[in-house]
Amino acid sequence: MCLTCYPMGKPTRLFVYGTLKRGGMYHDYLGRAKYLGQGTVKGRLFVRTIPYLFEGDNLIKGEIYEVNDAEFNRTQGMEESAGYITSYEEVSGIADVAVFRMKPEYLEQFASDPSFIEATEYSVEQ
Repeated sequence: MCLTCYPMGKPTRLFVYGTLKRGGMYHDYLGRAKYLGQGTVKGRLFVRTIPYLFEGDNLIKGEIYEVNDAEFNRTQGMEESAGYITSYEEVSGIADVAVFRMKPEYLEQFASDPSFIEATEYSVEQ
């Protein structure tokens, strides 16, 4: 169940930075989404097995897609069930791009745990 599902009928632009990227283990969730190119968003990225994006000032690299309702809602449902929230923000000069970020209350736990590595990009080959 989506906490903040996007209105139906209008394609959504989505920034992905981890397992949803091309070659990532969950890229299939994007279905036939249209790849729009590389992008960056401000944040803090922590990686252990998978990446976790928080608010911050680093430039985080990822990919931008245009997705339909089914692709977006399927992906959003997966992300929100794992503790992510959806925000709509500017990504590489494009307004109102959906970004999945980890809930802010987890930041201190991730930042203080040495098993998490802070990075600016997630490699799907990990």
